[in-house]
Amino acid sequence: MAGEKKMAIVVILKILQDETDENNPLNQSEIKKILSEDYGIDYARKAIGDSVKLLIGLGYPICHTRQEGYYMNKKVFTDPESNVLIDAILASKCISTTNTKKLIDKIVGLAGKNFKTNAKRVLLANDWDKTENDDLFKNVNNLAIAIEKGRQVEFDYYKYQKNKKLDKTSHQVVSPYQLVMHNQRYYLMCHDDRHTGIAYFRVDRMKEIRINTDIKATDIRSVQGYKAGIDFKKFSRCLPYMFADYPETIIFKAENWAIDQVIEWFGKDINIEDIPGDDKHVQVTVTVSPNAMEYWVLQFSKGVEVIYPNEFKERIINDIKEMAKKYGI
Repeated sequence: MAGEKKMAIVVILKILQDETDENNPLNQSEIKKILSEDYGIDYARKAIGDSVKLLIGLGYPICHTRQEGYYMNKKVFTDPESNVLIDAILASKCISTTNTKKLIDKIVGLAGKNFKTNAKRVLLANDWDKTENDDLFKNVNNLAIAIEKGRQVEFDYYKYQKNKKLDKTSHQVVSPYQLVMHNQRYYLMCHDDRHTGIAYFRVDRMKEIRINTDIKATDIRSVQGYKAGIDFKKFSRCLPYMFADYPETIIFKAENWAIDQVIEWFGKDINIEDIPGDDKHVQVTVTVSPNAMEYWVLQFSKGVEVIYPNEFKERIINDIKEMAKKYGI
């Protein structure tokens, strides 16, 4: 009899967790019916009330309304919040299909009974462009520990080959400084003592990460260009793409329609000036990675024109000439 009572309490807890929320309470009669029909447990209504009181005393967030019954107050996210979180997980390219499904299941479980029904609108994770590496969360955790402890890490690094498979291309030993989410990808900002500057590696391309507990990471302030450490606001503006060269001042002319994209990519702290006698363009000054800026200028070539420095302008001109050759122009 005592064993049956303990079983009933556990099942009642499961029913409240799975079947109830603020908008879907269950009274004692309804819980009694579910116990009998779904679990084959015959339990008195009063015993159900006593069991719920016991669960509340144990700290479970169970609410009771005299008219409507009991419900588990477990809704962590509102429906709009749940939708935004699920969409962000689906769009994130660094989370594998397997981990995407697990995360979405957890969010749906925390969002309440009504949301479970409405969540069918979500596209299957298989329909999205996802990494093949299921180790992202383990990688992030190991790298975060290494950064916190100030220790070097080593890992195998993988890239896609012509067979469309990820193959090991190198073994890296680096000093880790920061994990960066950029363009729906996770990157590790780090330094390799064999080189002078900063490097970036995709976290979802790493395998077999090992923390070298006996080897301290190189202090970032000893790395060229980072004597004052990392200025994160400046850092985010300087890297429209993840290139590891040193920021330089670049001035360009932008058509008015492109201003929105300029601010979207480089933030509001950049210098935007009117051009006397020209109401169709503005002059923009940014301090950015030249390599990254080269790609950005080519991407928005219809709306921007580099003015300064001349060396960078020549790079863009040569790029355009090379592109023209490829198309027989």
